[in-house]
Amino acid sequence: MKAIIQISILSTLILGVFGGFDNICKNTMTTCTRDEFRCMDPEYYFQCSKACGCKGPCLDPNAECLGNSLICLNDPNRNACPRSCGVCEGCNNLVHDDICEINAYRCNAYNVKYLCAKTCGKCSETCRNKMASDDVCDRFHRFGYCLRSSNYSSIMRDVCYGTCSSGCRIIP
Repeated sequence: MKAIIQISILSTLILGVFGGFDNICKNTMTTCTRDEFRCMDPEYYFQCSKACGCKGPCLDPNAECLGNSLICLNDPNRNACPRSCGVCEGCNNLVHDDICEINAYRCNAYNVKYLCAKTCGKCSETCRNKMASDDVCDRFHRFGYCLRSSNYSSIMRDVCYGTCSSGCRIIP
């Protein structure tokens, strides 16, 4: 765990020093605008992240990260989508704060929770998942990936702590 945190911090520093965030926070279309509705669409956000307010050290490189949760179970591949896979804990809003405030009533929607993590209170609870999607953690839990006998147990207990830790779950 300590090694993962150290690697994440080192990666963040290297990206910051060598302009890595600039490579992720950019507009790839000439029609990008700060639009309170379109910025909430992950496809638009990743093409117009700079206009939408891209900020923070915990960023995914593209929208494909949101739909490919299986890569999160493979240690080397997890780093390709650090926010979605819980390599870093995305507690910040990725879009402008005022856009998140306008959309706060939609925090139950995955895209809003992902893009507006701070506004939606993602990191306000002790029992929380680092992985961007609680639904993915729940699904993996149902598959038995939290069990100590699972090959994925150590990853799951880290990135899906809120789902995998018995002290966090309500047992019926």
